[in-house]
Amino acid sequence: MFQKLTSDGYLMQKQAFHKSIETKQHDSLAWYGKGLALIILNKYDEAITAFDKSIEINSQNSLTWYSKGLALYKLNKLTEAVRAFDKAIEINPQNSEALKSKDVTLNRLNRYDLQVK
Repeated sequence: MFQKLTSDGYLMQKQAFHKSIETKQHDSLAWYGKGLALIILNKYDEAITAFDKSIEINSQNSLTWYSKGLALYKLNKLTEAVRAFDKAIEINPQNSEALKSKDVTLNRLNRYDLQVK
């Protein structure tokens, strides 16, 4: 169903999302997709910018908040990552990936008291 892409493939996807965004500035999914491609390319700051734009358009997408949290985690911005994971969980309490990622991040912060039990 999903084909494995090389970094060149992700770069092409990023460029496709960028082209889509040029014509549809208010398409939150295009910004989200661009952010995902940027994460794969290890361009975390740029990914966060794309996720922020997506959130500005549609702040109720749990996956966008979760993905922003992942990018923040990769940049070692752990407290900010927890906040993003919290927002993802607030929107969708069943987002198990956000729950797990929040636990891992809290563990890195030595905040065992806040982990899900």
